[in-house]
Amino acid sequence: MNKVNNRKVIRRLAFRELKSNRKMNLMVILSIVLTCILFTALTSIGGSLVNGIQRETMRQVGGDRMAGFKYVLPEDYEKVKADSAVRDVVYRIIVGRAVNQEFKNIAVEMNCAGNESAAKSIFCAPTTGRLPESEDEIAVSTLVLDELNLPHELGTAVPITLDVDGRITEHKFTLCGYWQGEKVAMAQEAWVSRSFADTYAPTPSVKFYAQEPLTYAGYWQVDFNYSNSFDIEGKTDALLNRLYGDRENAPDIGINWAYTTSSVDFGMAAGGIVMILVIFAAGYLIIYNIFHINISANIRSYGLLKTIGTTSRQIQHMVRTQAAIYCAVGIPIGLISGILIGKVMMQSIMRTINILSAANYSVSAKLLMIICLISALFTYETVMISCRKPCRIAGNVSPIEALRYIDTNLSTKRSGKKTGRISPFSVARNNMSRSRKKTVVVVLSLTLSMVLVNTLFTYLNGIDMKKYVSALITGDFVVKQSETSSLTERFF
Repeated sequence: MNKVNNRKVIRRLAFRELKSNRKMNLMVILSIVLTCILFTALTSIGGSLVNGIQRETMRQVGGDRMAGFKYVLPEDYEKVKADSAVRDVVYRIIVGRAVNQEFKNIAVEMNCAGNESAAKSIFCAPTTGRLPESEDEIAVSTLVLDELNLPHELGTAVPITLDVDGRITEHKFTLCGYWQGEKVAMAQEAWVSRSFADTYAPTPSVKFYAQEPLTYAGYWQVDFNYSNSFDIEGKTDALLNRLYGDRENAPDIGINWAYTTSSVDFGMAAGGIVMILVIFAAGYLIIYNIFHINISANIRSYGLLKTIGTTSRQIQHMVRTQAAIYCAVGIPIGLISGILIGKVMMQSIMRTINILSAANYSVSAKLLMIICLISALFTYETVMISCRKPCRIAGNVSPIEALRYIDTNLSTKRSGKKTGRISPFSVARNNMSRSRKKTVVVVLSLTLSMVLVNTLFTYLNGIDMKKYVSALITGDFVVKQSETSSLTERFF
């Protein structure tokens, strides 16, 4: 049998059938739009929540790097930087701490940042001014300036009492940069220049634990990222083995527990998989039901095509072509609508759980592109999977079956004549019982949609800030002893 290249004809038939039934086309496109909105809105809201919670936790931890080495020497920094598995390596040099009498309510660390990226990595990069360059310059947070009762102005004289491993010295710096201080931070940062660090905290000649007694000044803190945040602890152990061979010669490490994917949690993974399956099932059932209705309405035209020699494969290709056209129209509309609805819902969610730092919960352009790509592919695959069975029905129907096709499950047995009062309820009940399978699909799709809504509502209302705070503090007040006893109220 000769193979006839009639794809253009099949494509033309698909377009003509679309033009002949515009109301049904609108319903199919609307179902795809709603499914895409569901995927996009939930994904953008989930991404915003995960990103925001992660950024908030990073600020509590004090850095955005995935891992780090503590109290190391410059040669350790060079080793880490030369390893191909790590990214964005930064360092800072420990100098000491400020012990002014004004700092009785806050802790102030004195360090030297290797570069601006090192300052940004711990959220202490100057937003006004710059990092210190000369020995008499300093950059501090606004909270430090407030404790010293100093104005937020560059060039201001900043008096500092410096403690370097027990050695107390007095200094007067010139303010060259400042930034908004974080009240949730464990300590406030004060940056000094490299020349100041070399003078008052020179680099030690021995490893940290080889000295007696232990001192901290001059040692480096090295932080870095990996290509992704999965199994950070395992990657760090492998890095230690590559660089040092065994843990005895290796430095102390720190793992940033702010990253939600830093360790594999079976419960979270299972919950995420179940949620994805529920979302997919809800979209699948909505689109499948609409496609089934569409195929049932056009089944006679498919039978007529069979009479002129159209094969089952060609009819299935025609249906899939129509599905691709529906996706090309519905998915862009769904993506735009889903992003806008997600932003509106996110604002409501932030008010519900009392989130004030809106900037941390914003979605970056890169993440937004990934969300759109995933939602588009997810919607497209859902449509193609949903139309498989309707495609088989359309392709396998014979001309005679198409003429007699009725999308019902009527029983052939008659139990006798029944009479009764006709009401809207009885008509609706009888109509639903004509095709029980279709009724189950519609009810299940509505049920899964309500499950998603109730899950989101339960999650948001299940956040109890009092219980969260009670795990971090033991009371609402902190009593501190100073020259005159005082009671300081803390707000968390």
